[in-house]
Amino acid sequence: MVKKILVTSLVAATLIFSGCGDDEGESRLETQQMLDDGNYQGVISRLEANADSNSDYLALAAAYMGKAGYSLLDIVGSMITEEGEDRNLISSLAKNASFSSTLDLEKAEMYYTKVVGKNRCNDGDLSSSEKDMCLFVGLSAVTKVASTINLLVGDISSFDNESVTDYKLAASACAMKFAFDNNISATDSNECSITVNPDVTFTLTEKTYTPLIVNVKEDSNSTNYYYMMTPVDTLTDTRQTTLTSGYCSNESFTPRVEDYNSSLYACPINENKDANETTSIDVLVDALNGGVDAVANAVGADAEDDEIKSSVDEFKCDVLNGTYNETDDSCTVDIEQEIKEQAIIDYLNSQNGE
Repeated sequence: MVKKILVTSLVAATLIFSGCGDDEGESRLETQQMLDDGNYQGVISRLEANADSNSDYLALAAAYMGKAGYSLLDIVGSMITEEGEDRNLISSLAKNASFSSTLDLEKAEMYYTKVVGKNRCNDGDLSSSEKDMCLFVGLSAVTKVASTINLLVGDISSFDNESVTDYKLAASACAMKFAFDNNISATDSNECSITVNPDVTFTLTEKTYTPLIVNVKEDSNSTNYYYMMTPVDTLTDTRQTTLTSGYCSNESFTPRVEDYNSSLYACPINENKDANETTSIDVLVDALNGGVDAVANAVGADAEDDEIKSSVDEFKCDVLNGTYNETDDSCTVDIEQEIKEQAIIDYLNSQNGE
């Protein structure tokens, strides 16, 4: 599969360099040099405002992937294991993640999708180049799942270890369920106690949230974990927890600090006033459904022994509470079914101690 990635990367590079004239070709070579030098923000600043071609979209996708802390080969390497070695897909993929990786990976996925076409990766009859792009879409999505989970846990290295209890992960699952159930009066459950504080509006984004303080009952230290809940969705009568990292004031996202004090709030990762809200549930639902399926469509039905497909299938099987058999790459539940919000909350809880 590494060979396939190298081939598809070459295809992408060919598209980037296929200019119509000397000036255009020289410009694209300069863009490629910026990517090679790791000047990802420079590429974004250079192209994003006026991007209108596949070569622009591919360069921007590569720039956002690099800005997120990843390359396609890094991602593939995390999915391939030695014989007999356990797959720790999420913790492996999350090791390079920063607080902004989820947003950057969303951008990378968006630009790869622009090349192949919206919803095209969900179709069956894909050309070779479309399979390449759908693979890139899928790899971006799977990595986005890992970077998102990284924001929900206390220690990503123990995420796959069911003998270790991560109280922050338990608190995150409680906050997600509390928000999704939209039952503000019931602030106590078997697992957690939740305090609902008055709404706060962030000046720069003009977005309003309800701060939550969550305590995990099993935690003898009674640690406080802080979250931001979105307003109720009038169509679904649910709320969600926005993705946050660190703490900041409601007047500025900088400095974004690690230690809480009473003048600060859990700091949303999305600092863009015009962008849609970035919530835990939405990111995971979208990535686990459309994005993960793109990988299966990209590698094709004849690739049953493909390590990337097997790794992704096993992960989706785990999310759906199935048992995966590596011998024949089968799952005890239907992994083609849509993954819903409650399944994600249940999965996060299942990864957190016995």
